[in-house]
Amino acid sequence: MAGNASAPISYSAALSGSSSNQSAPTQSVPSRPPPQQLQNSQNPQQQRRPHETPQKRSPSPSHRPQIQTEDEPVYVLTLLTDKPHHDRMTALRKQYFPRHLNKLEAHLTLFHALPGSKLDSTVIPTILSVARRTAPFKLRANKVMRMKRGLGIALAKTQGADQTKEVHAQLREAWLQDGQRWLSEQDRGGLGHVHYTIMNKVDDVEDVEKAQDEVEKSFKGDVGVAEGLVLFRYDRGFWRWERKFEFSGEASGGAYATWFSLCGMLSCAFTFAFAGSMDFWRSQLHCAAARNGLALMRTTRSAEIHQPCGDFLSCGAFCTLCSPCARRKTEFCPWQCSKPQCAFQKESCTASCNLHSPIHDTTLAWLERFRMDQHDLWASLIEQQRQWRRNAGVFEGLALVDKMSLEDMVRTFDRLGALLKSGQESCYTMPKAYAPSTTPVAELRPMALSDLRLKTRHTGKVLIVRTIAHPKSSGGVESTVEDEFGSAARLAIYKTDRLLKADELLPTDAVFALKEPYLGVTIGGACLRVDHPSDLVRVHPGDTLMPNGLQGGPSDLRKTPEDWKREGNSAYLAESYPAAEKAYSQGLMKCSEQDDKVGCDLYRNRALVNIFLMRYDLALKDAKHAMWCQDEKLYQSDDDPRKPSDARAWYRAGRAAYELGSWVDARNYFERARALSEGTGREDAERQLERTAARIAEVDTAAYNFDAMSKSESKLCNRPDHASHIKHVEKADAGDRGRGLFAKKDFKPGDLIICEKAFCTAISDEEANRFFDLYDGGYSPQCKAQTVDGIAAIDTFQTEAILEHNSFGFDSRISEKSLQLDSKRHQEADNPSTGLWITASYMNHSCDGNAARAFIGDMMLVRATKDITKGQEILTPYLPPDMDHAMTLAPLQQQWRFTCHCAICAAETKGPHTQREKRTALVRKAKEMLSQHEPDLIGLPNALVVAQFKELYSQLKETYDCKTFATVPRVALVRIGTWLCQSCWNYSDPVQLAETAVGVLRDAGYGITIVNQRLQVDYTHCMILGGAVDGSIYAWTAYSKQGKRELAEQFKTLNKQLYFATRGTMEGLPRGMISGSESD
Repeated sequence: MAGNASAPISYSAALSGSSSNQSAPTQSVPSRPPPQQLQNSQNPQQQRRPHETPQKRSPSPSHRPQIQTEDEPVYVLTLLTDKPHHDRMTALRKQYFPRHLNKLEAHLTLFHALPGSKLDSTVIPTILSVARRTAPFKLRANKVMRMKRGLGIALAKTQGADQTKEVHAQLREAWLQDGQRWLSEQDRGGLGHVHYTIMNKVDDVEDVEKAQDEVEKSFKGDVGVAEGLVLFRYDRGFWRWERKFEFSGEASGGAYATWFSLCGMLSCAFTFAFAGSMDFWRSQLHCAAARNGLALMRTTRSAEIHQPCGDFLSCGAFCTLCSPCARRKTEFCPWQCSKPQCAFQKESCTASCNLHSPIHDTTLAWLERFRMDQHDLWASLIEQQRQWRRNAGVFEGLALVDKMSLEDMVRTFDRLGALLKSGQESCYTMPKAYAPSTTPVAELRPMALSDLRLKTRHTGKVLIVRTIAHPKSSGGVESTVEDEFGSAARLAIYKTDRLLKADELLPTDAVFALKEPYLGVTIGGACLRVDHPSDLVRVHPGDTLMPNGLQGGPSDLRKTPEDWKREGNSAYLAESYPAAEKAYSQGLMKCSEQDDKVGCDLYRNRALVNIFLMRYDLALKDAKHAMWCQDEKLYQSDDDPRKPSDARAWYRAGRAAYELGSWVDARNYFERARALSEGTGREDAERQLERTAARIAEVDTAAYNFDAMSKSESKLCNRPDHASHIKHVEKADAGDRGRGLFAKKDFKPGDLIICEKAFCTAISDEEANRFFDLYDGGYSPQCKAQTVDGIAAIDTFQTEAILEHNSFGFDSRISEKSLQLDSKRHQEADNPSTGLWITASYMNHSCDGNAARAFIGDMMLVRATKDITKGQEILTPYLPPDMDHAMTLAPLQQQWRFTCHCAICAAETKGPHTQREKRTALVRKAKEMLSQHEPDLIGLPNALVVAQFKELYSQLKETYDCKTFATVPRVALVRIGTWLCQSCWNYSDPVQLAETAVGVLRDAGYGITIVNQRLQVDYTHCMILGGAVDGSIYAWTAYSKQGKRELAEQFKTLNKQLYFATRGTMEGLPRGMISGSESD
């Protein structure tokens, strides 16, 4: 299998689907990210010294709860909000809260100090009770409020504040009953303003006023959902996540139940805009339902909505017949869904489904009454989508027969756009994978909307439609369309260019050809969906494909190429590049042989627009056409002796070739442009020649300045201007691993193997097929990239499969904080991103691989970690190792479907089963202890805790067989060893620190031998771990303190090598991070 990697799932993402009211996991990470714990080691100047001890500030008497002992833990209770809203408010807090004082993320606190002695007996039972009878509610943070030393964002009174105060009041009353007085004075009072604190502890009044002005101008409010409560344990200014309690009560007014009924009515409003017999449709639906044992939804116009039973229909709606009714005797549904139903409704169990009933007149009223934020419906919506997918097969091949007027269709579409307003997450269902159409549109047979069949790909046909509504963005880009016969339907296009706006993709009153259209079933009903952008072709006025019924006015037909050129120039000046490209293309279609000059102008101008749209392959073709537009054969030869009259075409060809990575061609184009230019044009060409020469040097000799590359990264939006250096590797057969990447020369540890720029876009067939040659997990059907109707026909489903198996997760910024535990650094990356590097994707996995990857912006640097000989395969670990080796192997099998057989995996599977079980149990204990006693937060650790870690280290070490693991990494020991290094430093014990640090390196697989202050390192089975980098730093420091400077310098060199391999540059290397250490 070709080397593949993807960004590992974070703990918070993995836990987001966990059950409610759960206790803290072993890693003590919540389902919503807990308040950020800023680490002292992030800033070397702020790191605590051994003689410094944390100073506790005495809390105000009003903040103290009635606790039994001074050491009794105190807990904080906050509101749990949805993650997008939480992240946005946290970003606001990080922007304005003093950085050195900010230990928490954004939060809405209900109780500040709950005593630990009451936790199990009173606090948790009461919270559980209130959470079970409270429904999730919408909240809006929109009011900027001035505080004594900062700012806050308050919740709107009726949108979160009142509901939060009600929850607080229920808890407070329960805890104050029977004369109990253990609540603090602060918690016994009311909540006052329910607000987020985004700035505090700022003494400068001018700074506060300036921040207030900025927030009031830029912050327009933010909407979220209160999903439950979170309990934290207070720990010297930090909050440790303890437990969450999800709200599980019924929404006020039956909001969730109403949503599902609302979906049914929305479906009716959107789906059926065609003439035919309603009775025929109903009979078909009843037969299908009877075959599948499904009850149909009873049509009702009553405002009373019952709680649904949870069973879905074939159409995706809930069965309201199976709803319990408090006022009537209940029986069981005759369709055996095992839920009580109203006996009054029993005889209606075969009534028509209201998804397909003519209730258009009530739909808009329901929309107005139940206008809700998308977040309010998120969890239920996801589950409904899953059930819908399972039950929607009954529709396949059915025709649409109900009819809605165009006016109703457009009006309802606009109302849905308001309901699903932008700024919130959106979701859409995915159909079964299907290949893009590769038949030219002129060879397809026309069809009408009335000929469509549900869940069917209409092979060999084309549907011509015109957009009649302003497009909306919700997962994809949606609009309403009509055909030449006046029928209407919804159209949605997915996986589009994110640089284009909705009205640029589906402009109003534009005509499109849908090649081999697919009609799917969604929440809004039936919908024409386009998953491959190449299946949607724009049809222009005068085109032979344009039906008479969709022809526009005569104005477009009368325009000359000069008119289109002027229109394109106006759009270009307004920075409306898609409109400019359209105008230039229309002008070229109008050009004749007599319009040669204006044709050259149009090609040249369209080349510039395509550069702005990052369509570099098309830009290069247009620029060449502009060079030799008089003779189409000549533009293919750049050596023609004639000189074109316009240097701009050569310059733009050079720009496009440069972006495509065709450096030699770019150099030739720029040289031609320089020869034909004067003044500023010549200076521009010379600057481009200098850039191109630098890229050619990078390709040939890897002449990179990595420190300069790192510093330029943020200025260039994480895409540094550099070329790929991949000349010393090649892909070849790797036996049972499929294809692999092999060395074409020898490499020493630390040598640069490849430096590759991330793959961005591919428009040409050649570039696209390089991408589709990558491993796709066995995706079917296979479709070779090709150009059809002037557009690259790309299978987006296969694209996603390739990205899933080949993407690398990377940290796109160099951080200044000192290196800590590898797993923690991985979870808290500064700027996590994902990218695809085609050459690097051929690297296969090995836990003890011989290469490590690092990133600077979108440049991947792969360096050797061991000696690599010519012809040897280059291997790298796909994911950072877990302390529990089984947790390392699981993703490899699940994601890439293979089992690793490296030396580490072979050693881990050896030994008695009881020994491995003991190791697993001790690893769980180690993770729990490490989460409770983080080395970068503890300062001077408790001697008892240190003894516990030493004992745990010894016990774990005993589970590793000395012979089997003599040279193989003992991964589970590395993090504990790093923790013990920190404690040795805190206790100022350089002798013990040196011994422990060398032990960490050996546990990471480095064969360390020290003879007469000479360091020898065996890299045979080493692993690049954060602990290994830390271990070399601690060893360097320890030997410096002992006065063994020669040995210290050798560990310093090793540290630089390891740091360089993991970070790609020396920038950010801690200088003097430990007092008394040497600095370079």
